[in-house]
Amino acid sequence: LFKLDSLHLEIFCPNIFFGLSKKCYLAMNSLRALFSVTQNVLSTSLRQFPVMAPPSLTSGASRVGGLTGFGGNLLEQIRGKCTRPRKLHPSLRDGGDNGGLIYGVEVMVDHMHGPHKKKRPNKNPLGFGVPFAKGIVVRNVVKKPKKPNSANRKCVLVRLPTGKEVTSYVPGEGHNLQEHNQVLVRVARLRDTPGVKTKVVRGKYDLPHLVKKKS
Repeated sequence: LFKLDSLHLEIFCPNIFFGLSKKCYLAMNSLRALFSVTQNVLSTSLRQFPVMAPPSLTSGASRVGGLTGFGGNLLEQIRGKCTRPRKLHPSLRDGGDNGGLIYGVEVMVDHMHGPHKKKRPNKNPLGFGVPFAKGIVVRNVVKKPKKPNSANRKCVLVRLPTGKEVTSYVPGEGHNLQEHNQVLVRVARLRDTPGVKTKVVRGKYDLPHLVKKKS
């Protein structure tokens, strides 16, 4: 591609350059605009279909002062940028039968939705990050444990400030909890009794401490 500008004309044809008329100079500018448009069209069309130049152009390009080099990809010569294929990221290699590549819809979906984050369910009955909660006793209940245990478990149904009702185990022997009593509930699962995920704290609010029996 010849660069028709005043500098090259002055170098190769100094006599013609100084004898150019105004019309010739305008024609030169129009040719320069035409070449720029052609360059943009070629770059757009060759982006999808890269063309390799013949060896004859490659060898003779360096001898002409006004030509750009034709070595390598023609798109590189037009844009002046390197379009070499980049190395594959290690995350896209899987070592399978397809040359270790896992291209396709899966990779596209990963880029769209981002990395997968596993959602773990919150098993805290009082709420996320709530170790204790104050509640009101609704009624006393008795729960049956799983085998091989058989003794009844003294529990109470507690209404939490959030409006949720949970079954809480009362540790120790004997208690005096009744309806409308205030208790403090903590997160502690009773292993042998299904459905009991909390326990009542003794010595807080209306539930007194455990009194040891005198022998």
